[in-house]
Amino acid sequence: MEIASGMAQMHALQPRIIHRDLKAANVLLSATDLDKAVAQVGDFGVAMAMETIKSTLSARGGTGTLVWMPPEAFKGDFSEMSDMFSFAVLMYEVLSLKLPHAGKSTAEITKLSMETFTVSKSLKKRGVSAAEQEKEWIEENPIHTRRQDLNLVQCGCYPALLDWVVMSWLNNLQRGC
Repeated sequence: MEIASGMAQMHALQPRIIHRDLKAANVLLSATDLDKAVAQVGDFGVAMAMETIKSTLSARGGTGTLVWMPPEAFKGDFSEMSDMFSFAVLMYEVLSLKLPHAGKSTAEITKLSMETFTVSKSLKKRGVSAAEQEKEWIEENPIHTRRQDLNLVQCGCYPALLDWVVMSWLNNLQRGC
């Protein structure tokens, strides 16, 4: 859990640092013996201070590696939750021993990654609440059709860890991402 600790430390800095490209390939291990290895987050090439992200056009959209990008990244919105989403994808990668969205085309991955719920103003005017719209959208677009296949996770994985991965993905949805 050194990765989560490192991300929490970055997010606690003033100004806060958002990594924006968290994935297994950007995690360095201190030893080849996994029992003794310490994991460290690396590759801060696209990391930015939150203040800079809020005030810079260059921070907008398309930053990071496609399969680890949270939906809000396509709109140029980044926060600690963006890194949390990517960490959940990283955990999927570690738990399943598979690359996320393996075998899918760039276009398919982009569509899946960008798919998010948005409130329809016309339905809202007709009395359909945002909560009702979101519930219907989730029923029509269940998370397992938009995110990695959790059935690929290796046997013996703690159910609570899988629940956390799913909740990290859902939290982005509930924030309108």
